[in-house]
Amino acid sequence: MRMDIWFNNRKVADVTQSQIHLQRMVGAYELRFLFQFQTLRKEGTPRQVTINGARVSTQIGAGEHQLGIASLDAPVHLRLEDSERTAGASFALTLQPHQLSAIEELRGNEDLSLYLTLGGTGSDGLNTQSLQTKWGIPIARSRWLEMLRDARALDVLLVEVPMPITNVPEDWKKIRADLLEAQRHFHTGEFSACVLSCRKVIEEIGGRLYKETEWHGSRLTRLASDQRRDMTKEQREEAVNAAVLHFTHPAAHAEGKGGVLYTRSEAKLILTLAAAIAARA
Repeated sequence: MRMDIWFNNRKVADVTQSQIHLQRMVGAYELRFLFQFQTLRKEGTPRQVTINGARVSTQIGAGEHQLGIASLDAPVHLRLEDSERTAGASFALTLQPHQLSAIEELRGNEDLSLYLTLGGTGSDGLNTQSLQTKWGIPIARSRWLEMLRDARALDVLLVEVPMPITNVPEDWKKIRADLLEAQRHFHTGEFSACVLSCRKVIEEIGGRLYKETEWHGSRLTRLASDQRRDMTKEQREEAVNAAVLHFTHPAAHAEGKGGVLYTRSEAKLILTLAAAIAARA
């Protein structure tokens, strides 16, 4: 993607975005933008631009949402000289897990649009002014999901719930596969399919824990009876699992035959609970 930098009605440099990637750090993530600058030849009044960083935002729907300040390893100085020069720069934005979760809530099932508003100054030898440069960075949905996966951001579901997807015994591989399928459906916007896959996970785990095929019915019956006052903590947890399974029941049916469409927030709730139930099991 090609961009440019102007100051005082004169182009100072052509800019090429070379890379953008997301990496995991301790307790946070770093979104890094890499650019190449090529300054133009000097003609007339000399001009110089200094870039100190950039404010990063995302445009989703009608609103623009600020994400933070992307810093540079060192300021970038661009000066019009007798010959063209090239320089590289790397902007780094730290994102907390809850920020990534908020981005996903805003993005929904769409591509992601980021904007960098440069912070710095320009000078023509007589006047020094603030930069007025803003770049749009579109990221296709498939590329963004790939970045999240490579950074292992999806492993915490972007709501800081661990996904138990590694080091499972052989007889748990089907449960792991269903949970990963639910995660994939969630991030591609197939929310009812996500809930259905979660249902498979919870149903299978309950059968293993309670050694019953229709384990949820008896636990819901106990919850609705006078016995609920005498339920132990373990029995109350079993009732929670049964209630979650009961909530997913319409996902197993077509619309018009008892089935319903689930929203993103509902799918997120069930996927979070399914991951937590699997982690506890």
